Amino acid sequence: MGWILFKRALRDLKAGWSRYIALSLLIIFSIFIVTSLMGAAVTVIDYTELRNRELCREDGEFSVFVPLRTEELERITEKGVSVEKMFFADYALNDDQVLRVFKVRENINRISLIDGSLPQSDDEAVIERRYSEVNNIGIGGKVKIGEKEFTVSGIGATPDYNTVIKKVTDSVVDSRYFGLLFVTPKAYDELYSSGCSLSSEEYYYAYLLNGAMTKEELKKILEDIEFDVGDVDDEYFQEYWERMTGRKDDLLEGIDELKDGADELADGAEELSDGIGDFHDGMTDLHDAVPDLTDGIEALDDGAAELEKGIKAYTDGVSSAATGASSLYDGASSLAEGTSELNDGAKLFDSGINEYAKTVGSMLLSEDPYVAAVAAGLADPSNELATGYAQIGAGVAGVDTGAASLRDGAYQLYNGIKTLDKNSSALRSGASALHDGTSELVEGATEFADGIEELFDGSKEIKDGAAELADGARALADGVKEFSDEANDLIDEVFDIKTSNLMLLMDYKENPRIDSAADDVQINYSASIIFGILLVMLFAYVISVFIVHMIDQESSVIGALYSMGVKRRTLTLSYVAVPVIVTFVSGVIGTLIAVLTPAGIPAQLADSLNYFSMPKLEIEVTPSILIYGLVVPPVTAFIVNVLVIRKRLKKTPLALLRNEKKAVRGRELKIRGLKFISMFRIRQMIREMRAGFTVIFGMFMSLLVALMALNTYVYCNKVNDYYVNQTKYEYMYSYKYPTEEVPEGGYEAVAEGFKKEIYGYTFDVTLMGITNDNPFFDTGDLPDNDTDVVLSSAVANKYNLAAGDVFTLQGENGDRLYAFRVARIFDYSASLMVFMDIDRCRDMFGEDDDYFNVVFADHALDIDSGRLYSTVTKSEIERSASVYVDMMAPMVITMSVAASVIFVVVMYLMIKMMIDRSSFNISLMKIFGFKKREVRKMYLDGNFYMVVIGALAVIPLCKAIMDYIYPRYLVSNVGVGISPSYTPEMYVIIFAVVIGLYLVINLVLTNRLRKITPAEVLKNRE
Repeated sequence: MGWILFKRALRDLKAGWSRYIALSLLIIFSIFIVTSLMGAAVTVIDYTELRNRELCREDGEFSVFVPLRTEELERITEKGVSVEKMFFADYALNDDQVLRVFKVRENINRISLIDGSLPQSDDEAVIERRYSEVNNIGIGGKVKIGEKEFTVSGIGATPDYNTVIKKVTDSVVDSRYFGLLFVTPKAYDELYSSGCSLSSEEYYYAYLLNGAMTKEELKKILEDIEFDVGDVDDEYFQEYWERMTGRKDDLLEGIDELKDGADELADGAEELSDGIGDFHDGMTDLHDAVPDLTDGIEALDDGAAELEKGIKAYTDGVSSAATGASSLYDGASSLAEGTSELNDGAKLFDSGINEYAKTVGSMLLSEDPYVAAVAAGLADPSNELATGYAQIGAGVAGVDTGAASLRDGAYQLYNGIKTLDKNSSALRSGASALHDGTSELVEGATEFADGIEELFDGSKEIKDGAAELADGARALADGVKEFSDEANDLIDEVFDIKTSNLMLLMDYKENPRIDSAADDVQINYSASIIFGILLVMLFAYVISVFIVHMIDQESSVIGALYSMGVKRRTLTLSYVAVPVIVTFVSGVIGTLIAVLTPAGIPAQLADSLNYFSMPKLEIEVTPSILIYGLVVPPVTAFIVNVLVIRKRLKKTPLALLRNEKKAVRGRELKIRGLKFISMFRIRQMIREMRAGFTVIFGMFMSLLVALMALNTYVYCNKVNDYYVNQTKYEYMYSYKYPTEEVPEGGYEAVAEGFKKEIYGYTFDVTLMGITNDNPFFDTGDLPDNDTDVVLSSAVANKYNLAAGDVFTLQGENGDRLYAFRVARIFDYSASLMVFMDIDRCRDMFGEDDDYFNVVFADHALDIDSGRLYSTVTKSEIERSASVYVDMMAPMVITMSVAASVIFVVVMYLMIKMMIDRSSFNISLMKIFGFKKREVRKMYLDGNFYMVVIGALAVIPLCKAIMDYIYPRYLVSNVGVGISPSYTPEMYVIIFAVVIGLYLVINLVLTNRLRKITPAEVLKNRE
């Protein structure tokens, strides 16, 4: 019975050949793609490991300032470490192309010849494989460097330049413009001595640890090795070194001046202390005299008050005296007038008396005796009267004269007192002002006393401080003397002509040039396994849907077989046979195509061979590839189908004979307001939910692949666009021996190299100190501190940083971490750079205020090549930026086609199966008189809404998943920070493509719908 059922399964396979052929082609295509990716990845990974052993790939490399001496090398090699020189110099073939010239290696990083032979003479050379291919230089070709022409004797590759990039910080390979050339030692020396190199020779050594020591132990030995400046014959180095060491005398003179100044300071401090002591003594005397001064001033104020009172009394007396003098003068004047009149009367009276005396005398002489007698009696009295009155007259005259004098004196007195009265007002005002002044003087004296008190206290403190200052200055002088002695020794040590020779040390894991092809395809390998398993599960599930449909159609037959005693296991195996056969055959065919045809593994290897410099590779088919291609598909199909089929075959024979089915989902669904066709369409979608889920899952898988391709396309195009548009400088010069002055037309910068790890890969990040007027980087005002930095968007995207975040960078030697805070982010994706103010950068790394090691310019500058490490031009960046697009275009196309095929086939098969499952009902609808357009609406158009809703949900879901996966697993080994975000228009295009593909499938299946006739009812009648 088992054989009969198996032959029946083969007949079913033959009957449904179109369906299985379509599914088989899809499986073949998927297995082919996945196996090709896996095979190419395994080949690259395994052969990289194999060639590394054969060619003695280095464990690491280090560079030094000057070549190591023989005895210095012996210090390393005698411990069991192998070391070989890897010196090189760069030469320009023309304005664009540069060749890096090495001597032919002997023991480490040996050349793997792909064609030809090693140079046998000094005019022969081996050229690197990728450069020869891109520039069409074969065996016998000519390469001219300066005046020296070499004939290509061989084409090869070396393990230390698996990725041929000029600097380890470069992120893109462009073999059109940069390659390697290997010549004999003599030819190398002659070429370098010709002076036509672009820069000075680089002294690199490759090493093999051989288990003798660790990298850290080797580093310690190298750090202890010093070099003698006298051994360096590079004129630019000597000039730079003389400029640096020329500061020794300045430092020594400065220290001597510091010492003398400290001594003078100590002497001056002591003199200052003595002077301040004298000042304090004077302040003490002044402080003691202040009480007497204040008492005297208070007494003076009291005297001034009394004086003011006395002056007031005086002026009042003067005023009264002036009044009395005026009255006196008036009285004296009246007295003078009276005395004058008295004198005049006295004179008249005297004249009368004289006349009386004369009359008496005449009477005496009278002849009349009576008269004479009478006269005789009157003569004596009259004479006495005349004599007495004469005296009275004289007195009256004296009184008159005295009265006149009294009047004149009174007048003078009056005038004097009047004048005094006038001056007494000023005297009174002066006395009042004097009193006011003495009152203020008293207040001032009080404040003066307080000030003197404070000054006295301050002078005491100053005296103490001056004493301490003198002691401190003397101690400083003694300390400076000791410092001078030690500093002189230190300066002699620092400026000794011997110094550390090690410049750079990194192992092969840190070197982006080594094993990068294997790292790149490792991501492809992991992704291909994951997607391959998901695709196989999808196809197995699709087949299981077909099988379930077949079981439902043959339910009565299965019931009859059960009744005849056929076991469930036998039936299960008979239904599983078809999917297992289909998947196995498809897996075999897909695997054979991938392994044996040029379109398979060789085509995928071409992606690596066209980018990385690799030796000859032979396709390697590992057991894991065969297991995936030959075993995984049928086993997965077997497991999935057994699980699904066993559930269907658990029904009783009677239920199977009657073809009993569960109640149709959605039958009870009723929505008011909907017409019959719309309601029927919704119920049909619910009934076919299983197939609808398969369509959505297929859409999900295909969109994941499609968005991976689209992410890659967007990523590469943004690299091409941003690198060109955001690089605003034309030239970037990196100095090995900086000059004192910045070349005219250039903008100086300080560049320091750091490392930062993410997702298991370590990348070089450049801390760039620039000036605020640098026109090539639109960073805005740079933070004025040592911790805040401005991030390029490349670093922000690569390391998922935002403004305000704190992050760390590791020094190139790995011995120190630097923490920074993101001040802001500016749009610059051309390089992993962090920006800070140039002065802050100089301070951080202990450089001079005028130090720089990078110059940016918008035109070529006249700089001697011997001073430079490298020169980067915008034209080089533009050329290298397009490499990503060219390199990834085939993969983008392949993945886009694969996604479209998966989506179309899965959708076609599922919708066709839905139609086949409903053929009986469709036939009935046609019998009931429904038109073709109405039937299409009920059974086909409902899928449109399912696809629309599914696309609206799946597209953003797939984008979110891909945005998480892409930077972590697909470009985690690429030193580029680009966000593969989509524009709204791109989402619209993706949605339109999905709907367009559905409409094409819908159009094809409309013909299938038309072929269902009412006769289907008769064929399926009970």
